Amino acid sequence: MEQMTETNGWVPVPLVSPIGNIVRYPNSRHTMKEIFRMCIDDLIMNGNAYIVIIRDDSGMPSEFIYVSYNSVSVYENEEGDLIYNATHKMFKNKTTSDSKETGFTRNIHFEDMIHLKKNVINGEITGRGLIYTASEVFGLALAAQETAARTFNNGAAMPGFIKTDEPVDDETATLIKSRFMESQGGVNRSGAPAVMSGTTFVKTGMSPAELQLENARNQQTIEIARMLRVPLYKLAVPSSSETATLEEQEISYIHNTLNFYTTLIEEEFNRKIFLRSDMEKYRFHFDFTSIAIPDFQKRISAWAMAHTNGFVTSGYVAARENFPIPSDDNGGNQYVVPVNQAVISGDDSVPLGLSNHDGDKTPVHDTPMKQAEEVQ
Repeated sequence: MEQMTETNGWVPVPLVSPIGNIVRYPNSRHTMKEIFRMCIDDLIMNGNAYIVIIRDDSGMPSEFIYVSYNSVSVYENEEGDLIYNATHKMFKNKTTSDSKETGFTRNIHFEDMIHLKKNVINGEITGRGLIYTASEVFGLALAAQETAARTFNNGAAMPGFIKTDEPVDDETATLIKSRFMESQGGVNRSGAPAVMSGTTFVKTGMSPAELQLENARNQQTIEIARMLRVPLYKLAVPSSSETATLEEQEISYIHNTLNFYTTLIEEEFNRKIFLRSDMEKYRFHFDFTSIAIPDFQKRISAWAMAHTNGFVTSGYVAARENFPIPSDDNGGNQYVVPVNQAVISGDDSVPLGLSNHDGDKTPVHDTPMKQAEEVQ
């Protein structure tokens, strides 16, 4: 949560303020990060995620409650408004859209429901997740996993039958079978040599190498990562990448994957938790600086250039880098610009250290030229 200031632009809302506190600790059970993790899981897999807004008497949010997707149903009333029927035990002793309602199940008006949805088809009021749109990919991944589990649970012993050179009775066949199982059965003894004259083992199954279990599972991992738009380096899977540095990879991940979800959240929160008169003062915004952050030397060089050219104040830079923030008396809220870029004529001129002596009209350098000057 950020607020607009005259000197430093958008800055985080103080934790001590009511709105700053609830966006970090939305209720007595969860933090906002926990709520977002659960919402993203619901959104990806099922296409919908829900957060109920509890408001105080003034209409401002006082609490946010995450509700599982399978505990919410939505319908459209005669006026075209969406009404959400939601169930959660945390609704007890809370006032929701209808102040007369009590109990665990409430009818929530669309203005009091953060509804995140994806894969909306033909203007539907709910979205669809990957379980609906790409269930085959997950089915193949589960099949490969189950096949691998069965193969290795069998001690890597391939199915087959024992062929004897001469016909044998049932008792002899049982004895041959038991001896073979004693030498080959179990994980610890698989692959041990068995000396049994007059018999031949005929394999009817495939070995783990022939099954290509590793290749199959890696391929399914890549396929699922492609659907989720997660780069393979996040999953420790070797891959060729067009980007050269980790910073560039993170920036690509932000633009190609994260922005879709964060924009959904930002738009819903900004539209429903603020009054229209407050939209220019506050905003709900995700800051990706900590994800795609360059090394310290590059950051300081960039901040120095921005500060020297009058883009930011020293107080803003100190706050972003967790440095001690200089006071206003020490210039913490003042902008500076190079003197060769300042206005050198007119009422707004910046003194360059030139002065006249004894009526001489030729200016001389009285002091060394200043490199930067504070501009109020």
